[in-house]
Amino acid sequence: MIDWQNWVIYLIVSILVTSAVIYWLYERHKHRKQLQEFQTDQIKSQLATLKSQINPHFLFNSFNTLISLIESDPKDAIVFVEKLSDFYRSMLEYRDTDVISLEEEMSILENYRFLLFQRYRQNLNLKVNVVDPKGFFIVPLTMQILTENAVKHNIVSASKPLEVNIYREGDNLIVCNNMQLRLTSEMSTHFGLKTLSRRYTSITGKEIRVERNEKEFCVTVPLIRI
Repeated sequence: MIDWQNWVIYLIVSILVTSAVIYWLYERHKHRKQLQEFQTDQIKSQLATLKSQINPHFLFNSFNTLISLIESDPKDAIVFVEKLSDFYRSMLEYRDTDVISLEEEMSILENYRFLLFQRYRQNLNLKVNVVDPKGFFIVPLTMQILTENAVKHNIVSASKPLEVNIYREGDNLIVCNNMQLRLTSEMSTHFGLKTLSRRYTSITGKEIRVERNEKEFCVTVPLIRI
């Protein structure tokens, strides 16, 4: 009888302990999931903030360029407005999109490159050599953010032209520019690079890699396959 009672007590205790462990594991998993969702939402919010930061700055410079074109070449001014409109239409279209195809990103970049050329002319040499982009995806505006980063922090002049090279190497997109830092640099974009890196880490498990030396600054972005 005593053995039977001990067995019942042991069974009850085992059930209680097992239930407690299962409940603890469930709550732990639930907490981790909530934390991951919060971090993902936070990253998306930061990325949206980053996009909103780049827009006013670029728009202000574009208006200055447009005013100059209206005075010097009205026909080019009309084309400039069309390209600017196309660029911002794309930004609105993809503002709530996590990733777009690399081909779509390159199409947006073409409009962006035209706008930059009208402002800097031969002082900025933006080379794009992305072979076979099909099957790859990227966070929208990655190329624009990294190109703008190069322009904001480096001298762009006739005596010191800035070169920005964008190319694909395997499953990575690489953006490099020659180093010729301004004495007075604009607001740091470390926030931008960190936000992009976190976004890519959440999607690919890989981080954006930044490498720099006295001559060159390079950012390696892991491309996404879906």
